[in-house]
Amino acid sequence: MHAAEQPLRGLKLWQVSLSGLLAKMNNSRHHCLALEGMSDANMIESWTMSMHRDWGIHNEAELLDMIEWLEEQGHNDSFQEMAKEWQGVSEMELQKVSRRHEGDKYISKLQLVTQHQQSLKGCGVFAWDIGRGAHLARCGFYTGMISEQRCWELMDRLTELVYPRFSGWLQYGLSYTVGRAYWQAGYHDNAYCDGVFDHLRSIQNDPEHPWNWLSWDTPSESGFGVKTSEPQKPVFPGL
Repeated sequence: MHAAEQPLRGLKLWQVSLSGLLAKMNNSRHHCLALEGMSDANMIESWTMSMHRDWGIHNEAELLDMIEWLEEQGHNDSFQEMAKEWQGVSEMELQKVSRRHEGDKYISKLQLVTQHQQSLKGCGVFAWDIGRGAHLARCGFYTGMISEQRCWELMDRLTELVYPRFSGWLQYGLSYTVGRAYWQAGYHDNAYCDGVFDHLRSIQNDPEHPWNWLSWDTPSESGFGVKTSEPQKPVFPGL
């Protein structure tokens, strides 16, 4: 077995778990660095095509640029701007605006922002951006665009950005899910968006998933990510 297929522990498992929801949705591995088997040429080709098709990434430079955009702007910028713009607006006024513009993409996003702005105060949908960044770092390694060392360097950078923003995996998971729904608003029907929450529920009900037992502690090589005697049973708001 390739070293990248070996189960991770502690800090490195925590870092890979930042991409946990995307891994769940894609049925890829979430306990090791490799997305799939390192000798599986078909899967490597498939993920390479995904990078080209879905992200416009063909080389290391484009990969690093995309991760930097996710770190510095992503979709969290517009989410936070909308939350600030509509902060303090009464429920009655929001309902009036929603009725006047029913079905509009902006209103779909506004409803998500107003519904979750308190539970995501201070972090917004940053997990949606960072989770994708972690996934792209793993993809870059798996497809041979970057070395394993470079991948972990990117993971270290993402960790420094994301850790202070969240209280734990519960809030991180909600932030990622709301962020995905925010991005999808106006593009897909409600059933498709609801499916994202289904994946979050699936993680919640899986005691083996790292989000349910890996501690959200200060990321360090020691004294971190200790498995608890009882799996966490988070209750995600609105699920």
